[in-house]
Amino acid sequence: MRYNAVLFDLDGTIIKSEEGILNCVEYALRERGHAVPPRAELYSFIGPPLPTEFARVTGCDAAEAEELTEKYRERYRPLGIFECELYDGIADLLTALHEAGVKVAIATSKPEIFAKQIVTHFGLDPVVDVLVGAGLDECHSSKFHLITTACEQLGIDDRTKVVMVGDRCFDVEGALAAGTVACGVTYGYGSQQELTEAGAHLLAHSAADLKSLFL
Repeated sequence: MRYNAVLFDLDGTIIKSEEGILNCVEYALRERGHAVPPRAELYSFIGPPLPTEFARVTGCDAAEAEELTEKYRERYRPLGIFECELYDGIADLLTALHEAGVKVAIATSKPEIFAKQIVTHFGLDPVVDVLVGAGLDECHSSKFHLITTACEQLGIDDRTKVVMVGDRCFDVEGALAAGTVACGVTYGYGSQQELTEAGAHLLAHSAADLKSLFL
C-alpha cells in the first residue's frame, strides 16, 4: 500500500457545493445592502474562510465581514448546506480505501459542525475515520492546522505516507507545509495551473484517477 492515510478536502473534492454556497453569498450581500457581483466572480468563496472573502469582495471592515458571514449562515443552516451533491465515484472511492485498510479523513475549512452534517447526509460516516473542520468563528481554519490535527487524530507519525487531496492551492500549500504528499484534483474549483504552481506532487482528473493512484 502506497499510503497509510488519505485526507480529503470537502468542497470541490468530495462534494460539488457551488449552488448552496453561492446562493448564500448572494443572499448575505443583498440582505446587508451590498452590490452582488456576477455569479462567475463569486467562486472564490468556495474554499477560503468566508470573512476573508467577504472583506476582499466588498472592501468592508472585519466587523461587517462577520455580519455578512452570519447572514450567510442564516440561509446556509436550513437550506444551503444540502444544496450540493457528491462527485461521481467518490463514495465508491472512500469505501474502497476503507475496505483496503487505508485510513480516510476529511480536513476542511468549512465549520466542522456543517461538515459532519453533510457527511452524515450522504451516508459516509462508516468510511470516514476522522473529520476535522474549522470552528464557527473560523478559528483553526488553515489547511496546515487541519492536516496536522487530522494526522494526530489518526495516530500517524510518518506523514510521507499520508496524502492530502484537494482542489485549491490552499490544500496543496497546507499539505506541503505539513509534510504530506499533495494531490490536486482538477474537477473541482481550482485550475490545473493553480495546483501545479502551488507544487502539487500528484494530479487527478476524476475519482477513478484517485483510485488508481491510491489502490
